[in-house]
Order: sequence, then C-alpha cells, then structure tokens
Amino acid sequence: MKKRALLVVSCAVLLLLVLVGCRSGADLPENADTTEPGDTTGATPQKTYQDIPRVTHEAHKSLYLSFGDGMRVFDFTIPSEWKLSEEQGGYAIKRAGNTVGSIRSGEGETETLGAALHEETTSSGNESMHYAIYEEDAGKFVHRFVFRYAEKSGKKRVFTMQVDLEEMDEHLVRRTLYAYRSAEPINDVAMGMLSLPPQPSILIIGNSFVNSSHIGDMMDSFGGTDCRSVSIGYLTVRRLCSEYSEFLDEMREGAYDAVFLCGFYAVADATEMEAVVEACRESGTELIVFPAHNENASAIEAAKINPYVKVLNWKGEIDLVCSELDVPLDALRIDDTHGHSTSLAGYIGAHMIYRAIFGEVPPIRDQYGTLSHSYVEEFLGEYMTRPEIGMVPSEEITYLS
Repeated sequence: MKKRALLVVSCAVLLLLVLVGCRSGADLPENADTTEPGDTTGATPQKTYQDIPRVTHEAHKSLYLSFGDGMRVFDFTIPSEWKLSEEQGGYAIKRAGNTVGSIRSGEGETETLGAALHEETTSSGNESMHYAIYEEDAGKFVHRFVFRYAEKSGKKRVFTMQVDLEEMDEHLVRRTLYAYRSAEPINDVAMGMLSLPPQPSILIIGNSFVNSSHIGDMMDSFGGTDCRSVSIGYLTVRRLCSEYSEFLDEMREGAYDAVFLCGFYAVADATEMEAVVEACRESGTELIVFPAHNENASAIEAAKINPYVKVLNWKGEIDLVCSELDVPLDALRIDDTHGHSTSLAGYIGAHMIYRAIFGEVPPIRDQYGTLSHSYVEEFLGEYMTRPEIGMVPSEEITYLS
C-alpha cells in the first residue's frame, strides 16, 4: 500500500515538472536567443588564415637584393606582377597599382602584430630566415620573412619582407624559404685580394691535381712571381701538418710571401690546419685556402671560418666556367680514376692567383705552359680578359640601405 502511494506521488511530481517546462517555453518569443552565455554553437565561426584564398601566380622573376655597401647578392623568386616602388626605409611591393607588401632593412616593429599564428626558421651557414604568419588587422593576415646573414667582413645584416597573405600560395612560400640562392659577389673577389711585395715568392702545395694541371707552369708563363708548386700524392692538410714539417718550417721562417693551400677532403682538414695557420702567422705569410676540383665542399666551408685565412675557390671557379661559359667538363678534367684537372683548369687557377696578387688579369702570351693561346681562347674566350662570370649585373640589383 505504501509503495503504491509513493508511486502516485512520484508521478504527480514528474507531471508538474513537465507542465512548468512547457509553460516556460511558451512564454518565449519565436525568435528568442536560447544560447547560454559562453555557448558559441550558434555563432558565426571566426575566419582564420587557413580560410583565406591564395593567388597562384603564373609567371615569376628574380629579385636580386643586396645592401649598398655589401658584397653579397641574394636571388629570390617573386611573381612577375610584383613591382617595387622605392619609399622611405625600403620598398613597397605593388600589384596592379595596389600595395601588397614591403621590403625594408632591419627587423621592424612586431609589437602591433601580436603572437605568430604559424612560424618556422631555416638556416644555412651564416644565413637564417624566420618566417611567420600574423594577423595584422581583424581578418587581415600577412606573411613576414626576416632574413639575417653576415658579410665576409663580419658585418651583420637584417632585412624584412612582409606580404599580404593572399599574395603568396604555399608553393611560393616554400620557394622563398628554401630555394633562394646566394648569388656570386658583385665584384670579382679574386681581383686585388692580396697585398704582396713586388715579385712575390709564392708556394702552391697540394696533391697530384697540382701536378696534372701544370698550374706552376702557367704562373711562370704569366711572369711577375717567384712561384714554387709542390705536388705530393694523396696529400691532405692533415698529412701536411703531421708528416711534412719541413714545409711548415719554411713557412715559419718566411720563405714565402703567400701560400696557396690545397688538400681539404674532410672537415677535419679545416679544423686541424692550425699548425699551418700558426706557421704562417708567425712569419706574416698570407695563407690562402685554394681547393682543387675534387675537394670537399663542406671542408671548404669549414675552412672559411678561420679568421686568418683567405679563400680563393679554384674548385668553384672551374664549376662556374663549366656552367656559365658552357665549357665541356672533359676539357677541364682528365678521364681517369680521380678526375684530375687538365692544363686548362690549371690556367684558370693561375689566372685567379694572378688577379689576386696584381689586381689585374694576366698578360696575353703565345704560349701558357703546354697550351697555345688559341687553344685557351677557343674555350675561355672573353674570360681571359674579363673574368666576370656568375655575377649579377649591378643594374638588376635592388639595394637596401
């Protein structure tokens, strides 16, 4: 009996709750907002940068950037429709007459941009780029690239490119971050690099590439120096330091005004060349890293870090001659196990050394060692008198201040 009474009471309470709920709903107007405070299920979603459609540009061009007093030029790919208009502190980027971005020296102000919505950093050697996406104004987003690098002199540089988000699709962003290239210097880095006395005594030392290229004979044909070339089979910088102390003694005693050093086949050759550096420093002898064509690129880069040495990249010059002048590789490299350098490659190396010492191109001769003038001219042409390869014409460079 008690159970039945309890059941009746429970049903009555349940019925009362249903009636009250219906009454409350009936009092609401048809268009009433029933959303609880803080509930966003019925709100319009806020636009994010992923929602912004991007322009896919069909044609592109190179943008060469450099500081006015710098030696390095950087080549970035930008849409052909973009035009740069000089303004205070840098350049405005315009498309169809509208400003869509800017390029400025320095990092600029970021406080007004808030926190980055996306960011990443790339680096290579002494170059780094920080990329981020910011919301500049409500619903307006921008790409921001901050590029840092150091000149060979050690002077640090920074420039910033900021572009409206819709102006760069993901492919162009990737190209800006990873596919830019560091162009060759504006000027011939070899020209007048060294300051040596008249008729300087120089040593070119390396392995069999020194011998196969006849680079010493080429220097003798140019005249103006007392050149000694030494070729030791399989010589590396580490072996020179550990097994051939007689050459270090000569350097220490000031037997040479300049030493052109080959033999960088591993990073350890660069990090362990201190014995050569000390011997040259003690006598005031100029030490020039002078890599042959089969040497290791990472080792060459590591050698550049040493503040005492200068770098004259024989290997790099040969590669430039191949690519820029379309000289066939078999004219510069012997078809043997090691790909030894030919006499034509030796001419190129000697040409670099002469320019570095005298600040001018070498004289024209009927014969250069084993090569006739006509043979060299057939392959190298204007390079003999104007060795300006791999350089960006100054009129095509956009200069930052």
